[in-house]
Amino acid sequence: IRRQRQMCIRDSLLYYAFYIERDVRRDRYMITADAPALWTELIRLNRQIALLEPMLLGGQWHPVQLSSDRPVHVAYWLRGSHLLAIAVNTENRPLIADFFIPAARSSVLVNLLSREEIKGTEEGQFADRFEPLETKIYIGRVPAQ
Repeated sequence: IRRQRQMCIRDSLLYYAFYIERDVRRDRYMITADAPALWTELIRLNRQIALLEPMLLGGQWHPVQLSSDRPVHVAYWLRGSHLLAIAVNTENRPLIADFFIPAARSSVLVNLLSREEIKGTEEGQFADRFEPLETKIYIGRVPAQ
């Protein structure tokens, strides 16, 4: 009986971990089946964030001003001369987008996963290509404040 209880608890946890309430038209929403691209991106993002925990918890957070006409949303953290930026394509289509990080004037940002570099302008403007719903994490150094 104890083993059956453990299996029941495990099955319940798995069920609720992978199913999210949706709406009255359907009983359940399964993100892995109903939105596989989003699920894949969430797994990828979670792995990246786990690597960056010290910076996220110990740095100073700066949200970048958003406007509705900009599909890429950005936030960055500063810790001394180290910069961490997260950029999210909020649209379900590929695009090339520019974004601004004022603290990173004339800096180079390195994509955490691909190691590709993007160079910023003197105003802190960057541009990159994004897949649908893609999240990119960049690291870089900024001039001492």
